Amino acid sequence: MLAYPEGYKWDEFGNLLSVPKDGPIDKENKETECLTRFCFQHNLTKNDGFYLVGDAPNPQPEFQRAIIEEVAKVTHIAPPDAAGNIIGEPIVQEGVIVYDAKSVGLCMGATNAHWATTTEVYPDSPRASDQQCNDAQVASVRGALTHVMRELSLKAEL
Repeated sequence: MLAYPEGYKWDEFGNLLSVPKDGPIDKENKETECLTRFCFQHNLTKNDGFYLVGDAPNPQPEFQRAIIEEVAKVTHIAPPDAAGNIIGEPIVQEGVIVYDAKSVGLCMGATNAHWATTTEVYPDSPRASDQQCNDAQVASVRGALTHVMRELSLKAEL
C-alpha cells in the first residue's frame, strides 16, 4: 500500500485538508504526490473511496446505481466534499460524477457502447486494503453484468 506523503493533513474520510507547498516530491510515491499537488493547486479534495465516472452524453444512471450498490457491499463509496463534489465535479448520484468521455480522452469514450463507465478506487486509502480494492473492481463488473442482463431480459419480454 502507498503511504500518504509526510506533511499532508487528511480528515477522517481521507480527504486532503492541507499540503506543504514547497516540500520535495516523494520519489517513491510520485503518483500519490502528483495527484495530491494537483488537487491542492486546484482546491480539490483527493477523495477516499470508490467512485464512478459516467459519460455525460450517455450517463446511464440505473447502470451506475447498480454498480455502486454492488461495490458498497465490499468497500466504502467516496463521499462528496463539502461542496458536493468528487475531484471537483458535482455528484449526480451517490459515488458518481460525469464527464464528456470523448472530449477528455477517458477510455469509455473510445467506443459508442450503450453501457460504459470508468471506475476509480484508491489503493492507498487508509480505510481499504489492497484486497478490498480488488474486490471492488470485481463487484463493479458483477453489478454491471447483472444490470445489463436484467435490462436485456426485460427488453426480450417486450
